[in-house]
Amino acid sequence: MLSPTNKLSRSPSLADSSVEMTNMLACNPKSTDRVFMTPYLREYISNGYAEHPDLYTDDFRILDELRNDCIFMEANEKSLNRLIKYYAQLVFISSKFPIDVCILLL
Repeated sequence: MLSPTNKLSRSPSLADSSVEMTNMLACNPKSTDRVFMTPYLREYISNGYAEHPDLYTDDFRILDELRNDCIFMEANEKSLNRLIKYYAQLVFISSKFPIDVCILLL
């Protein structure tokens, strides 16, 4: 045990540095290829619903952007929030479309 007179020489404290600490566990994400689901969703809407798929153009764009942000993300809290938002959208979509809609339309 160290007494108050025996101080360890150490590097500058974390308070002195500009490095921000986080409580996130660092792990390598799985890698994937860039895939656009929206053409398959557009075709499914066109064939299966009484609505025109162009009504959802902005939604399709946002979905593709969320996916691409999650594929090429940095390890920080903002990326985690984007990943959670993308997951929530996938859960919502899975309640409206069959889970294998992209496979069925290939």
